[in-house]
Amino acid sequence: MKGVEIIRYLSLKQGVLLFVISGIAVSCLSLFFETHQPWIGIDVDAVAGQRGLVVSKVDPDGPAATILNAGDVIMSVSSIAGSPGVQLKATDAIRDPDTFRTFTDLNAFLARQNVLASFLHQPVLHLLLDGGRTVSVQPDKSRPLAAVPVSYWLLLFYGAVAWTICAAVFFSQQSSLSCTLFVIAGFAFLVLTNSAALIVTRDFALSAAFLHKLVAIYHFGNDLFTVSLIGLVWNYPRRLVRGYMLYVAAFIAALFWLNERLQLTELPVHTILFQVPIYFFIIVTGLIWQWRASKSDPVSRAVIKWLVLSMIGGTGTGIIIYYVPVLLESKPFVSIVAGLGMALVMFIGFALGITRSRLFDVERWWVVVWAWLFVGTLVIVVDLLLVELLGARHDLSLFASIVLIAWVYFPLRQYLVSHFFGDSTFYIEQILPVVLKKLLAKRIGDQTGSWQDVLQEVFQPLQIYRKNRTISAPVIEQNGELLLVPSLTQPDRTLVLRHAHKGKRLFHKNDVDVSDTLFRILNLMENEIKAYRNGQREEQRRILRDLHDEVGGRILTLAHEAGLPQERQLARDALGSLREVIYHLDDHEPMDIEMAATNWRDTTRNRCDAAKSQLQWHNRNFSRAVYLSGRQYFNLGRVIGEAVSNSLLHAPGETIEVDLQLAGGLLAGEIRNPTDIALSQAIRYGKGLNNMKTRIEEIGGVFSVEYGAGTFVVTFNVPIGERERK
Repeated sequence: MKGVEIIRYLSLKQGVLLFVISGIAVSCLSLFFETHQPWIGIDVDAVAGQRGLVVSKVDPDGPAATILNAGDVIMSVSSIAGSPGVQLKATDAIRDPDTFRTFTDLNAFLARQNVLASFLHQPVLHLLLDGGRTVSVQPDKSRPLAAVPVSYWLLLFYGAVAWTICAAVFFSQQSSLSCTLFVIAGFAFLVLTNSAALIVTRDFALSAAFLHKLVAIYHFGNDLFTVSLIGLVWNYPRRLVRGYMLYVAAFIAALFWLNERLQLTELPVHTILFQVPIYFFIIVTGLIWQWRASKSDPVSRAVIKWLVLSMIGGTGTGIIIYYVPVLLESKPFVSIVAGLGMALVMFIGFALGITRSRLFDVERWWVVVWAWLFVGTLVIVVDLLLVELLGARHDLSLFASIVLIAWVYFPLRQYLVSHFFGDSTFYIEQILPVVLKKLLAKRIGDQTGSWQDVLQEVFQPLQIYRKNRTISAPVIEQNGELLLVPSLTQPDRTLVLRHAHKGKRLFHKNDVDVSDTLFRILNLMENEIKAYRNGQREEQRRILRDLHDEVGGRILTLAHEAGLPQERQLARDALGSLREVIYHLDDHEPMDIEMAATNWRDTTRNRCDAAKSQLQWHNRNFSRAVYLSGRQYFNLGRVIGEAVSNSLLHAPGETIEVDLQLAGGLLAGEIRNPTDIALSQAIRYGKGLNNMKTRIEEIGGVFSVEYGAGTFVVTFNVPIGERERK
């Protein structure tokens, strides 16, 4: 077994190493193209309302060092001194070609990039600055590794981290379709980050052919990434659609990609970004579908919460802060580097969700994270809309958005959170009244006031059962499906709670803390109750000893010294009643059922003989292994005695039948006697029948009377379990 584990460990290491090497190979290929392009070492930006491009940064070791300074405005570029060259436009500084809304605009941009890139391949580049001054720069044929910008390394880092995460997940659960889709998404992300890095960190311009290919690769990776996410949502944690639906999604994405490459038709709103809301809508719909399908499965719901938080929180935030402004023809709030960074956050969340790592912790901060996320998003969206409505009055729009957030959003959010999400966190001050109520019920004899009932009331699990296991403190198992709690009365047994809150959530650390505190409180109070009851029993036993020794002894003396037979019999009856009362009060002196029946029969026969009546007594299936408590013995004896007394009162001289049978843990009794009283009188519950009914119900039994054909029948059924003599 140990050898198998070592092989699996080595296989995992080798597999991850293979993924890492392949990722490095892709990054090295990207880095080769990054460093083998003409380079002059400047960054340029467009300035609103101004012609030309302003120099924002000059590399101190680049060809333009000491020639250009930050703040210089370049009006035109040429390869021949004195030539008017190509006038620079604001669109020449755009880093992401996806911001162009039509194929016409995109083609115009690519054409200008091709012209500008041709100048970079000339020995000397002439730049006309604002003010009429012309400077000349000799472009280097390649960019030094030290001059590669930080944003490029960040994008490569994103792809490498995502790809490594995919490797670890795939080689630990490679038989899973969801993990396969996850790996495909990781590969796609690796491709799109490396191609995007070349696009957005170009020095001044790239040839149209090369830039067009990079955009095609970037969009291929983006489409493959999106289709993988759609397939993941459709198949994890539950399979929602048939397998061919994934091919349908891939086919639609391929049509979008081919339309971009061949420029067949212009799509509404934005030729390229038209796809984004469609893909996002499909993913959100799939997540909602998964949520509904896992209604009674808290493990699946915990996974879905991770997926929702990762996908909507990561990708959704990236769409809002980057693509939404582009769709509204505004400048993105952040660069594409930051937007793709949100997708990396999504990968980290996917890894945690798919490998089911610490899923039960999500319950505690799920609502908090979403509240934080939507507060920030709503502020941005509202402020953006108000800027458009108020004509770019940023100060006024910011004030209005703060007012809306404070007076509208926060109350609405609080209501929605409490209504739809609820609060799965318990605090001891909330549940202590429940515990005290249950414990008080236990002290007054209500068997429902137990430790198991307290756990049921507090955590509302779908199931509670006992397990032969010893634990000293509550623990969580099976990723939050089970909460194991020590038993109060049986140290070698454990209570297992399955699926908290009627299956709607998993157990988390707060549940462990609450159950542990409850266990300590109840254990302390249980010990106090036991000490109180032990003292009570000791006092009860002292009283019983006094009754037996003092009162019983005096009645026995009276029975021996009485002059008349009637007085002696009365004394003996009183002594018998006293003994029955002592048995009734002392539950620590059980009596086997055969001995109890013998005593009842002897007492009943004496009464029948005195009344000159016949007695037919039957015991069936009796065993000395079955014992009666003092209360059971006393109450059953009183019921039999009361029934026989009624028979002797209404039909003296007749035959009385008593039939007792033990079967299936029940003592069934029947006292049958003839009577000549009216039916309405026979079934009327007077004091005698009410007393018998109360005594039987007091020991958990069922009592009834029947009358027919001149016979009055009293029946009862009392649960009698086998027990050992204490």
